[in-house]
Amino acid sequence: MNRRVMLSGLIAGTATATLAPAAFGAAQWCEDDPLVVIKTPTGYQLPLHVTNYAEGPENQVYLDRVPDNQTAANAWISWTVVQSKKGGHKPATSASSAVEWDVTIYVTIHTDPTDGARFRTRTVASSDVNGTGVRYADAVGMSDRKMQMRFSLWA
Repeated sequence: MNRRVMLSGLIAGTATATLAPAAFGAAQWCEDDPLVVIKTPTGYQLPLHVTNYAEGPENQVYLDRVPDNQTAANAWISWTVVQSKKGGHKPATSASSAVEWDVTIYVTIHTDPTDGARFRTRTVASSDVNGTGVRYADAVGMSDRKMQMRFSLWA
């Protein structure tokens, strides 16, 4: 009898462990894809699509509040650009005067303080729409919590 209980427990536990990731990955996500222009202190401009995702189609209302075509930081998306101290190797395709810059992008998907909404969020910084093209960075988080993406560029 104990062997049957142990065997059925083992089978149930294995099935749960196998099915849990599939259920997590099957969640529905809504998205928004504003264009953000990152500028270095030397004047170089890098247009990026910061694709933001919210779990559950009912949360699209919060993504719709993120301004499109941003050239200045705001409450949803902000960034910093500082000269890198890493001393990385300059790519052969970079100009001889190119400088390495460390970019940090912060994304917060805000909800209404009174509604108590909490949901998972994701963000991707890429060269093309919907997280395609060159993918610079990504992050996961929760609503009303700051997500952080970091990458370096030579310009």
